[in-house]
Amino acid sequence: MINSASPTPVHELLSADTKKLVYVIPKYQREYSWMKYQWEDLIRDIQEEDPGHGHFLGTIICMNATRDVTKEIVLELIDGQQRLTTLSLLLAALFVELRDRRAEFEDDDDRMTILLNLKLRLVADGRPRLRLQKQGNNDDDFRWLLKNLGLLKDESLSQPSWWGVRRIAKAFRFFQDELRGELEGMTPGARLEHVFDLVDRVSNSIVVKLEVKDHASAYTLFESLNNRGMPLSPIDLIKNSLLMRADRLGSARIDEAYEQWRNILTNLGDNPNEQERFLRYYYNVFEPLSGEAAATPIATKSNLIRLYEKYLDQGVDDFLRDVSAAAHQYGRIIDTVNLDGENEALDEATTRLQRAQGAPGNALLLYLLVRQQQLGLTDDHVVQVADLVTNFFVRRNLTSLPATYELPRMFKTIVHELADLQGEEVVHHVRESLLAHSSTDESFRAALSRPIYEDNAAMCRFIIATLAEQGMTKETRTDLWRRAGSANKQYYVWTIEHIFPQGSNIPRAWQDMMGGPEAAASALESQVHRLGNLTLTGYNSSLGNKSFIEKRDRIDQRGNAVGYRNGLNLNRELAMKDSWNVTQIDQRTEQLVERCLKVFAF
Repeated sequence: MINSASPTPVHELLSADTKKLVYVIPKYQREYSWMKYQWEDLIRDIQEEDPGHGHFLGTIICMNATRDVTKEIVLELIDGQQRLTTLSLLLAALFVELRDRRAEFEDDDDRMTILLNLKLRLVADGRPRLRLQKQGNNDDDFRWLLKNLGLLKDESLSQPSWWGVRRIAKAFRFFQDELRGELEGMTPGARLEHVFDLVDRVSNSIVVKLEVKDHASAYTLFESLNNRGMPLSPIDLIKNSLLMRADRLGSARIDEAYEQWRNILTNLGDNPNEQERFLRYYYNVFEPLSGEAAATPIATKSNLIRLYEKYLDQGVDDFLRDVSAAAHQYGRIIDTVNLDGENEALDEATTRLQRAQGAPGNALLLYLLVRQQQLGLTDDHVVQVADLVTNFFVRRNLTSLPATYELPRMFKTIVHELADLQGEEVVHHVRESLLAHSSTDESFRAALSRPIYEDNAAMCRFIIATLAEQGMTKETRTDLWRRAGSANKQYYVWTIEHIFPQGSNIPRAWQDMMGGPEAAASALESQVHRLGNLTLTGYNSSLGNKSFIEKRDRIDQRGNAVGYRNGLNLNRELAMKDSWNVTQIDQRTEQLVERCLKVFAF
């Protein structure tokens, strides 16, 4: 079934020595769909990897589909197309960064060779090394990008309509912005070193390439890997190491260790990603290793197993005692441990942090809860810190500052600096530290003024919901996070509503209100996803493409207002308007941005 299987570094996968080799994504594969958090995860994982180890990118399955070996060698990608597409876009961003700095190293033959090889990993002999599927304009968008970068010579290519709003362009811009953000403030020499270091890390990242002889073999293998043959997770391997060591102490000890391990996992919940995240955060803030074993500063996905094996070597009993206590507190943070309303304010604060996509901040809260007594912290102190961390992540997730890979070290440093502080001093120091690392009000304002729903819909929902909650009293409080549906398929009852509809088929009433078809099309591209054009409704499907007046005055069968007169403070001004246009979107955006600057301040 498998012709070959080998761990392959990226520089071999797209080697300059095999210029005839191209990877083709079949037309039946789904279009490119990776999102911002996945782009962030990829670049963070590559940057966090030890320089001497290639980061493991995963597995790709391909089938040889070559027809004429004298022209090109074609490998059809059965699995791994999302990963390889993202990797190519990252390589393109790195190529641009080096190309634009070429004058700084053009006398260095080795570095000029690296630049040439980088180019040949994208385009060789006038052909893209990766051919994308046609769906969603993926192939046209990618080829246009390569031409626009000067890599592909094809006079027949022109910029596809709406190129800039699709994922290929967005991913490329994300990597460009991420790189430029990292280089800001560095000396020219340091910038160059940083870019070449990242090129080296990407080039040495590892992909397991499985080549199969036919489609039947490919899909059998694909199903096996994805449905039946789940690989062992770090949690599984650490458990095995724990039980192996406990077994040496006798059968009674292994039973006891197994039961304690089960309790740890019960506290952490069923999500293996959350379990693994806990182990990384625990290591980073508590530094359980001693002596030479403590040399590794930051736990990452790739070194986690090695670190915990060393930790277990120091003693099974200490490991189980300390990790069990920490897992219980972490369960409080992620809401997998229910203390029956023991501290509702803390529960609400940690829930808000998770909704704000602030998981890296769980490391700091974990430390404070485990060390609460030693640090002289009240529950109110911890709530204050949780709120500060939430505000930090609202700003961070919109501005991408600081970079994702900097966050583990930042929180570890903050924890170190708390050792000799007590009570209110801890809260004050956390506030000052987060403020020092956070984006400025100017950067935050600029990010809020952009089409934030398009870039991060979940973050946008959190912001809109928070603003709506600010206008509630005990009597009018509404749970904007309530879910409905079956256990396997739940959805939010309250969802984001676009006042000016986001659909590509703009209704005539909205064309007229926006000033004609061209003005409406322009607003659809530039305004529809801005903060000022968004609100919340529990009846999104019933509003849809209706005119503004119909949306404003909508009632249900019992005569209850379900449109913009639904009683939400957020909709108060909308309920009094008779029209909606770009000027009003601008004005409402400015108003909501100013509210955000106050609500999410330090």
